[in-house]
Amino acid sequence: MRKIFILFLVIISFFYSCSNKKNASVLNTSNLRAQYFKIDPETDTTIYGLRGGIFKIEKGSFDGTAPLEIEIKEVYSPIEMLYARLTTESDGRLLESGGMIYFNAKRKGSQLKLLKPINISIPTNYINKEMQLFKGEEKPDGTINWIDPEPLDTSINKPAIDTGKLLFDAKCANCHNLFTDLTGPKLAWVEERVNDRKTLRDFIRHPAAVMAENSYFLCQKYKFGSTMTGFRDLSDRDIDLVLDYIKNEESGRPDLKPTLSSQSALIDSTHLSSCIPAPCGFDTLYVDTTQYETATANMIGLGLEATKNDSLDSQYKKPDSLEAAQRTLGFTDVVSTAGRYNFRIKTMGWFNVDAFYEGLKDTKSVDLFVKSDFSEKIDVHVFFPAKKLLTVGLYHEDDQLYHFQKYKGQIPLFLNDEAIAFGITSVGEKIYYGITPFKVQNNQTIQLKIQESTKEELTRAFKELQLDGIDLDIITKKRIIMPKICADTTKLIL
Repeated sequence: MRKIFILFLVIISFFYSCSNKKNASVLNTSNLRAQYFKIDPETDTTIYGLRGGIFKIEKGSFDGTAPLEIEIKEVYSPIEMLYARLTTESDGRLLESGGMIYFNAKRKGSQLKLLKPINISIPTNYINKEMQLFKGEEKPDGTINWIDPEPLDTSINKPAIDTGKLLFDAKCANCHNLFTDLTGPKLAWVEERVNDRKTLRDFIRHPAAVMAENSYFLCQKYKFGSTMTGFRDLSDRDIDLVLDYIKNEESGRPDLKPTLSSQSALIDSTHLSSCIPAPCGFDTLYVDTTQYETATANMIGLGLEATKNDSLDSQYKKPDSLEAAQRTLGFTDVVSTAGRYNFRIKTMGWFNVDAFYEGLKDTKSVDLFVKSDFSEKIDVHVFFPAKKLLTVGLYHEDDQLYHFQKYKGQIPLFLNDEAIAFGITSVGEKIYYGITPFKVQNNQTIQLKIQESTKEELTRAFKELQLDGIDLDIITKKRIIMPKICADTTKLIL
């Protein structure tokens, strides 16, 4: 009897100690909304995911003849990555993500095996030829290690991009660079300055004629001192290929995108004052920088929905009504799509389209540390929204800092890139977190102030970061000096 009593005390002590340990992170893959589809395994089936993924399932891909249920999760945006704490590392090496998916199949609750590969295509706003397909391996802390990289099928997008680059190099590169002014202006984001492809096509073929009718191009002549050579031999298709190539390359470097104010020709005072004479003095304006609010709110809505408990939300358990119900709630993809990544999976689970980060052009190896004011160790990450890169820090007892040493004792990053240091933990029912936006420098220690919170407050904090607009500026208005324009600006293209 005494032995039984002692054993009982040991068991009670064990459960008591476990109940007081730190809970699993409140940010995990269960926060993501799953899509469910009921299919017949004896027929070919194509599933169109809510976020743009295409899943082609051949008949005979699963054993048995009874209907089965497919579960899919699609992760293409920064805010989803944070809600799910989907780190982008492969055995400690940094990865830049091009999109993640989860694919699973069950019949009456029983796990099925995949007998044939599934062909999958996911949308992307940037085709990176270095991307590979990684398999997800869940770690004890709930994060995923991405392993076993395999080549992607780039046959759909690559020829068009390669042809656009060849045309750019042959026709444009002597006078233009993508991200730096040369004899002519840099061409990245040209379609945000001139938002009509017909006008661009006309100008590329007949620059002098268009310049006579369009003040924007006239300003370019005065700024750069020459008129562009016309290329009448280029077809509409040729010019579109060049513009698509430019758009693809600019999507890969959002860190180089000009600020909101400098994108507008009307606000570029040095540009306009050089070609439009006698401005009527100058105005001081305060320009609202929150124009991304509508688009961001859409994804925040997804984040709010992601915090719901699926077990209490029965309508989402009905595969036939899932897509219609979610679209009724207004979930649309704010990530623009320029192309697709295509691949095949031979097993089920998590998959990630990724490229290794070290060695990328213009990256610098920097020293990065995070310091927390919390009394206990917490989960600390640094997130780079524009690159869709989420990395975890390792705590060092000697200096009580979280280190981000991913490559030869440092971490390869783009200087001045927007980033977020983020720490979170939970004790019992209480959530504690801290967020600090910053810009990457050569050597820095980021301070994290941890506060008690709730999931609702955490969601509001994410909203303030405007992750899907990749706009981490806390200041909502910027002071801009611009000339009052006397000349006719009706032909300016913004």
